[in-house]
Amino acid sequence: MIPKKSGTRYEIFPFFRSFFGKQLPVVSSYLCPMLVGILHGPNLQLLGVREPEIYGSKTLLDLEKEVKQYFPQHDFLFFQSNHEGELIDFLHDHRTNVQAWVVNPGGLAHSSVALADALRMMNGPAIEVHLSNVFQRESFRHTLITASSCIGCISGLGFAGYHFAIQMLEKKLHE
Repeated sequence: MIPKKSGTRYEIFPFFRSFFGKQLPVVSSYLCPMLVGILHGPNLQLLGVREPEIYGSKTLLDLEKEVKQYFPQHDFLFFQSNHEGELIDFLHDHRTNVQAWVVNPGGLAHSSVALADALRMMNGPAIEVHLSNVFQRESFRHTLITASSCIGCISGLGFAGYHFAIQMLEKKLHE
């Protein structure tokens, strides 16, 4: 579903108005375009195959298509790697041209001080997203080292977490 244009803003995903079983207010997205980096860590290329009972049946490509559809006013730079150094190099290479970041570091969230340091060097704000609720899983997943470098963390909302993260980044950049 494509957002409906309403004046100078877009109405975003009306299905979220009843996301939690009750009517929610209309959420709007700013028309001012921005370049959003979306960074995915280890094993996320296997979405749809790896543990679908935890992560769902949609793929990483499905996520990319969905994000572009719901936020057509923005440009996106998607990157996934199973290698910590490649993720850090990507952040360094785009430190100044990307205005906001959505980061799902996967298992590196629990162990990578180097990735957390790289996130602190970004010019734009970052929000960490986890598809599953890490706090309902094994105790070692409860520590999120990389989240300390972000303005917020969203966990357990599946693909909707990415939508909420982008909306919050819009708000943060337009304050």
